[in-house]
Amino acid sequence: MTVLQPAPCAGRPLVTEKTLHCRSTDGTPLALHQFTPSMRTAQNTPPTQPANAATLSINPGRLGILGVHAGGTLVLAAAMLLRNARQPRLAKQLVLVAPWLDDRSRTEGMGRVLTWTAEVNAWAWELYMDNVMARYGNVEEVVAPGRAANVAGLPRMYIDAGEFDHSLWDCARFVQRVRDAGGEARLHMYKGVPHAFEWEAPTAEVTMTAMNNRVDVFRNL
Repeated sequence: MTVLQPAPCAGRPLVTEKTLHCRSTDGTPLALHQFTPSMRTAQNTPPTQPANAATLSINPGRLGILGVHAGGTLVLAAAMLLRNARQPRLAKQLVLVAPWLDDRSRTEGMGRVLTWTAEVNAWAWELYMDNVMARYGNVEEVVAPGRAANVAGLPRMYIDAGEFDHSLWDCARFVQRVRDAGGEARLHMYKGVPHAFEWEAPTAEVTMTAMNNRVDVFRNL
């Protein structure tokens, strides 16, 4: 099967897994105001379209996509837009690492071990949403997927986050809503670690466990 991955750190073991065919997408960081056009690009050129699948030499029926943090938000947003347009699904499996889901989140999930505080989180979302409003005049639900009224019809997803990650409770609520809507979704929480723990402790046991669990999800497609 094929895995598209934008983040070398969070998906490092994927490239050494012989049973997986990995393609890395352009990982250039995006300015906040570029998120919506990037989302539209993902919507307009889904890898599951026959022409795109042929170019990438992938089997659309065995395609997984890894999205990390804000990249996970982009992947999920593109999946929602394709569903709304009744286009082929973005992928069979999404693996979302601590995705940003809801701008309304402020303090939930903030523990004593912080790499991303409630204040920084509120500031980041405010800056992001203001930029979207200024450029486009409205905020689509998919820009903050936790706002979406309809979470049915999405690809199967696996989400993970640390116990002290600012996104944990948003992820838990989203997974439950997807399940309630008849979808397949599961959440794995890693105890005692904050947001972006893979970057802070790349050789820690918990990091290796998280990496291997993500590989296993893709391997079982």
